[in-house]
Amino acid sequence: MRFVIGFPIVLSVVGFVLAILALFAGERRGFLEEYHIIMLNTSALGHTKLLPTPAGDNKPTTTTTTGGHGIGGFFSKVAHSATAAAGAVESELAKLGDKFADKLADEIGIHEFYSLHVMNACEGEFAPNATAPGAGYNVTNCTEPMNAGQMNVSALLDQQLSVGPLGLSLSDLGVTRDLQHELNKIPGLLRAIAVLYILGAGLAGLSMLASAAGLFAYARHPRSTSLANAGLGALAALLLLVANLVTTVGGSKAAGAINKYGDGIGLRASSGGKFVAITWAAFAAMCLAAAYWTYELFMARKARRSGRGGASRRFGEKQRYSSEENPRR
Repeated sequence: MRFVIGFPIVLSVVGFVLAILALFAGERRGFLEEYHIIMLNTSALGHTKLLPTPAGDNKPTTTTTTGGHGIGGFFSKVAHSATAAAGAVESELAKLGDKFADKLADEIGIHEFYSLHVMNACEGEFAPNATAPGAGYNVTNCTEPMNAGQMNVSALLDQQLSVGPLGLSLSDLGVTRDLQHELNKIPGLLRAIAVLYILGAGLAGLSMLASAAGLFAYARHPRSTSLANAGLGALAALLLLVANLVTTVGGSKAAGAINKYGDGIGLRASSGGKFVAITWAAFAAMCLAAAYWTYELFMARKARRSGRGGASRRFGEKQRYSSEENPRR
């Protein structure tokens, strides 16, 4: 029996560890950085305001001719050469624009990405660069844990822009009131998520300890042990469920709204798929642990009822036997 009770202990440990990892991801530089709730890509922020656009529409027109000889053919060749030259110049300008866009964040005094975690936010540059496929994260700084003021990315960007080389503001880069409103929602969302995951991780830890205690207490107190563990596991699973729903739905909606209003000025956002994966795995582990203890509670109650029924039958048989041995006179 003790071997079977080890099953919910393992599940509780898994749920607790995953909840703790989700809670402290990004707590220091480089620690599970990819497990963020929302990632803001600011590497191209302001490119529509600061980068010149090559005039691709002013191309020379070719002269129509029925043959390749004569004056018409001569002008056709000249026009074709001019068109090819213009295309080459435009291509070179596009390449220069890409190179400059990769350095744009540094030029205006901000970082290339801002990652938002449960407890804090981090900032840094993409490695090797912002345009490389599958670029990594080179974190340069993280805020203090649970510092709500430092989780306001809008205010942080404005402050960094103002002290940057160009002395800009978000409005100078084309940030609209709607986009500003969506950015200002993020700190409140993160506070709610943090509270829910702290409570969920705490109850998962209590469930883990209670399951370990149940390894020794179950033999003497099967009903109370099963009831306590089922209750703790269910509460932990419930809080993790609410936290996961808020994170999944809220993070996805926030990223979608930022992309809607920020795409035109080079601001992109993405919700963290890896973070969502480990938090739902933690929820599943706690659900299974609670389900196991609920099953044990049901079996303990069933055994108790059958035990009472057996005792009653034995008492009745004893009474009948006694009456047969001592018949009334």
